[in-house]
Amino acid sequence: MASLYGRDENTDRSSELNATTTIVLVLSAVFVALRFWARYVRIGFGTDDWLTLVALVFVFITGGLNYGMIAHGLGKHAKRVSEEDLIIFFKILLAFECIYVTAVMLIKLALLSMYLRIFPSRNFRLASAIIAAVVIGWWIAICAVCIFQCHPIKKAWMPWLDYGTCINLKASFIGNAIPNIATDIAILCLPVGPILKLQVNMAQKLSLLVIFLLGSFVLFASIYRFTTIMQFDPIDTTWTLATACTWCVVEVACGTIALCLPTLRPLMLMISSKFESVTSRKDAAVRTGMQTELVTIGGTGGKTGHFHRIDDAYEPNSSQRGLATSDGSIPHGDPSDRGSVRVKNVGAREGMSDEPPSAMESLHCQSAFLHLEPAMALPLSRCRASLRLSTCTRSLTTLRTRQFLPRSFSHSSISYSKAQPTKDDVLKLWDQYSNAGIPTTPGANGQYAGFMNKRRNMSSKLSFADLVLPSGEVIQLCADSTKYPEASTLFRSIRATSPVVVSTESETSPSPDAEKQPSKRTFYVKNIRPLNDVQQNLIVTPDVIFPDTKRHYQLRHHPELLARLQFRSWLKGQLTAGLQEKGFTDIETPTLFKSTPEGAREFLVPTRRPGFAYALTQSPQQYKQVLMASGVSRYMQWARCYRDEDARTDRQPEFTQLDMEWAFANAEVVRKDVTDIVLRSLEVLRPAHSYKNIRGSRVPVIADIPQGSRPADEPVQHKVTTLTFQECISMYGTDKPDLRLPGRIHTIPNEMCEQFASMMTYLKDPLIEAFHIPVKDLDDDIPRPKRFTEEFIESLPKHLRENKDGMPVILVCDSRQPRGGFSSLGVECDEVVNIATGGKGVLEGDILVFQAREKPKGQYYRASTAIGEIRSELYKKLLANGLVEDLPAPGTPDSMQFVWVIDFPMFKPTGEDNDPGQEGSAGIAAAHHPFTAPKSKHDLELLFTDPLQAKSAAYDLVLNGVEVGGGSERIHIPAVQEFIMRDILKMKDSRIEDFAHLFDALKAGCPPHAGFALGFDRLVALLTDTTTVRDVIAFPKTMKGDDPFVKAPTRVTAEQLAPYGLQLRGKQ
Repeated sequence: MASLYGRDENTDRSSELNATTTIVLVLSAVFVALRFWARYVRIGFGTDDWLTLVALVFVFITGGLNYGMIAHGLGKHAKRVSEEDLIIFFKILLAFECIYVTAVMLIKLALLSMYLRIFPSRNFRLASAIIAAVVIGWWIAICAVCIFQCHPIKKAWMPWLDYGTCINLKASFIGNAIPNIATDIAILCLPVGPILKLQVNMAQKLSLLVIFLLGSFVLFASIYRFTTIMQFDPIDTTWTLATACTWCVVEVACGTIALCLPTLRPLMLMISSKFESVTSRKDAAVRTGMQTELVTIGGTGGKTGHFHRIDDAYEPNSSQRGLATSDGSIPHGDPSDRGSVRVKNVGAREGMSDEPPSAMESLHCQSAFLHLEPAMALPLSRCRASLRLSTCTRSLTTLRTRQFLPRSFSHSSISYSKAQPTKDDVLKLWDQYSNAGIPTTPGANGQYAGFMNKRRNMSSKLSFADLVLPSGEVIQLCADSTKYPEASTLFRSIRATSPVVVSTESETSPSPDAEKQPSKRTFYVKNIRPLNDVQQNLIVTPDVIFPDTKRHYQLRHHPELLARLQFRSWLKGQLTAGLQEKGFTDIETPTLFKSTPEGAREFLVPTRRPGFAYALTQSPQQYKQVLMASGVSRYMQWARCYRDEDARTDRQPEFTQLDMEWAFANAEVVRKDVTDIVLRSLEVLRPAHSYKNIRGSRVPVIADIPQGSRPADEPVQHKVTTLTFQECISMYGTDKPDLRLPGRIHTIPNEMCEQFASMMTYLKDPLIEAFHIPVKDLDDDIPRPKRFTEEFIESLPKHLRENKDGMPVILVCDSRQPRGGFSSLGVECDEVVNIATGGKGVLEGDILVFQAREKPKGQYYRASTAIGEIRSELYKKLLANGLVEDLPAPGTPDSMQFVWVIDFPMFKPTGEDNDPGQEGSAGIAAAHHPFTAPKSKHDLELLFTDPLQAKSAAYDLVLNGVEVGGGSERIHIPAVQEFIMRDILKMKDSRIEDFAHLFDALKAGCPPHAGFALGFDRLVALLTDTTTVRDVIAFPKTMKGDDPFVKAPTRVTAEQLAPYGLQLRGKQ
């Protein structure tokens, strides 16, 4: 009979199949060997290297199985193969399918691993993880299908059995191939997006795309293999699968070759460098003004190779992954690499030693040369002149280490050379970088000093760069080689962000940026001198994220941080001026205090007197009360406070507060004065004019604050409201209400929804509360808020999901449902909805939330209720999902909602949080602090009967849902103070004795007094559009209380502790 391919049935293709298999296996082994050699000499292997090696092993196993199938009939017609050979063939085919998909899976994972070394962004990692999960899932599914394709299993190698069943093999082969091709396409397309976003010209982008798409021929192999599968006929398996099985081997072999190609470019560069013209190298050296020699593999210092760019022979170290170079190209390095290239700028350091490098230095340069990969070898464009070749050589002068800062990283270390500078080097650097010549007045004699930003080369003769002056003003520098050639050459050699002093000449013609920035002054550069060097290839772009360990980079290159610090300084001056106008005296009090139970954990400072220690002040509370007894009528201080509190974004272990105290004053006087000074500062700020968008944040820019008073037609940006503590709890469910949020809480009468209440809670007489949040116009997409509410309920914190009073019930208005979706509320649902919305009614998609709680027996004392927490969290997530209108942006009307919260409970039960309280044994603690006075005589009387029902004369200032300050009227009668400590809180006599100094002051005729402390860090954070106080502190601590910049705290030694009479115990 004729074959399916029109050949004679005696045709035997085993020879060509064996030859094809052998060729691709040998090629794959050669390429992997070259890859490992290149990686070995550049010191170190990465995860993708080992995955490639494992993949090669499975490729060879795949090839070996293919040899086995050829030996037992593959390439022949089935009728010419014996039954014994067919059984062996089918058994090998079963193993072949599993091994083949395993090899494919390993190749794909190796490629993804290599991508992750190059592109470390979060979105890219997420996409890679998703594709990897799909690949692994595909591998597991195919292996399962292969193993269990027949029942019983032996029918897989004996298909002629008259019992049992098998799946459609052709369909399974197609089902294998399609996901395989789809994931190939996905992986090939993965780097396209990041490459196209690079700030480089299109030619460079295309060259990078070509490099990353070198492996696309594997995709063609997969597609061709798929076409051969379509010829499969189960009647003649050994013949119709011959091409498909061999192309499986070709596909995986090509995959390993594709993995190796990007790593072999350094070897190609090394080979091609040997054929470069000596004349062209010398010409390049003359043009760049630098030496062009770099030690290569050739020997121990005598043999050198020549290159035209230092980046042709350089590999960044492991801390440099993921950031574009100055022109946007992508350097990267393997995690195991620790090498760096030390270069010497001969033009800047004349007279340096020309002694040949040592063998170790030669190897150092060799490893750097071989480590280079294509994505790192792009030209450095505008920065090329300053980076063109230097030499790897041993010298006593300081050697530079080329560094890259990644797009996002948590730690980075700078390598310093062990070579010590000589006296001549030190003196030369002093002459080069000293501050001589800096103008005393900016602009005097045309001289300016500042930081030079990134240079813009308009042509070979004309360059521009911005100069940031110390005042914050930005001027434009123009270097024209036709007017000042030497200055232009030097201008182009200075790195961006360098501090410089420049002599200028006013520009007579408009600059190219004049239309874009008409307010920017432009000057010609007559002479320029750097005042210090900066790290090589420091990349500063809007999306660069510097780590906390590089706080100086953050402050300098993240303009919103510097703007916040400048605003902080300005606001401090405004508040100080306002208080001084009211007669306040700025008095500093000690921070080394004594340990007293005020309500928070303390930091102890040991002394050299054994057993004695200071405590850092939690606040100057006791000192300022003593000052009131000392004749100071108005006290203020910018106080540093220290509290060992639990980590939160709005807390720091050390923080700043504006501390104030008034003698002969009550709470009303304090609130009036504080309101005056805060609102006066905001009046001067003129938010409508001073707030600017900086890197996605709304931050006030001090330089843009208009002079003069606010016009009458300019809208007010702030409101001040006064609410009692109980009003806050009943209306907003928290003692820190955010009045910007719509939908206050309303109480639903029980008789109106008894059946509904019984479904919500097991409480017999519950308090039912509800609130309403209007959503955006959803264009009839009602299922969207319904899906959201279901997901929201599932995401609630455990204490809200497992609330003993019952789960919340969330209803969505849907006119398509009975009673608009509110039928569960019962017959009076319309009235219930009317109460829940405050009479405003509901529209399609609007959300109503109901929550039950136990009716409080007396005064409620907790800081929030369950429905209050749900309201706040629900609005945040609705806002994040675009289902509600955005809150007013900082600087716009109604964006600052101040609330005075008054009439707090005087005491609260202990044991409900980690607050140590006052260490009394009564089971209650002061809600504010033990020096807070009762609100009235009635509240003092309640202390004798039911202290938890007493109200205090405490008050908090809340801004947009965040407490920014608090204070109270103080107890100035010593007998009342002792009564509260001894009889109410039941503090020990020894602890009461700790306050002897305060009692002495109170007994000296201390007048009535009240105070307030403004949490300055929180206030500045809220006014500058950030959720964390770390953004408004120059050197903040982390959530763990660590200082990442100086790496504090540090571990102490026994020698350090010995003078204090202390010793370490337990685990060190």
